[in-house]
Amino acid sequence: MAAPLFSRAHHQQALHHTKGRNLIPDPGADTPAPESTVRFSTSKKGKRSFTATGDDSFIAALEYALRRNLDPGRPAGPQMYEALTDILRGEGGVADAVPRPLVVVLLEEHTKILRGEGNDTILGLSDGTTMTGAEYLARFHGEDLEVAIFHPQAGAVNLYDTKRFANTKQRDLARATLTTCPVPGCRHAADNCEVHHVTAWSRGGQTNMNNLAVVCRYHNRTNDDDPTRHHRGRIEIRAGTPVWVSPRGRPAANTTHQYGAMHLLFGKQRE
Repeated sequence: MAAPLFSRAHHQQALHHTKGRNLIPDPGADTPAPESTVRFSTSKKGKRSFTATGDDSFIAALEYALRRNLDPGRPAGPQMYEALTDILRGEGGVADAVPRPLVVVLLEEHTKILRGEGNDTILGLSDGTTMTGAEYLARFHGEDLEVAIFHPQAGAVNLYDTKRFANTKQRDLARATLTTCPVPGCRHAADNCEVHHVTAWSRGGQTNMNNLAVVCRYHNRTNDDDPTRHHRGRIEIRAGTPVWVSPRGRPAANTTHQYGAMHLLFGKQRE
């Protein structure tokens, strides 16, 4: 007669262990699955990182695709990155970023801002004449450049383009004024930000350049739109530049990427 695979003692021990697990549930059993998301890091020396959390089977398929043709004589990580870029840049994949160069021009002292007129701005010159901003640029800077005018106190005056894209002009000018979200330490570039009304639209704020700023999605939603509320801080326009003001009323600049027009043109004047 064959000996039993497990003794009675082993059977009782296994049964006791099973009952114990039922009495003391797994602490992770009721934990919800993590949310599918993608996160990007801050740029460091020309390099950035991103992490992705998603469906288990999809991530497994991606890992399989990245490991398929690994050279055993080389480190796996760099090879998988090369394979990933090949996938992302394939047909219908991710195109290279195309930043728009913009010429920023200092509004000379012999002109001053008189009034906005339609999509243009009327400039008063010290010789007693007036001309539109577009005429000023055509006369002194040529007609083929995409050029923005900036005033040291008023900030962005207008953006002029020979194609006259009125529907994107304010967004482009807001991006040129400040190239990142104004909140200190925020890494989000202006191209990935939303246009924010400094005085909220719901509170009567106008869609004019002196009331617009580019702000990342997160800080746009946490901004203290009510100026009497001092909880998370708010964006204000000071000296023509969007700036984050702490709940205690202290302004602080974002020094992550100081290539905005106001900083480049008038930075030394403000120090």
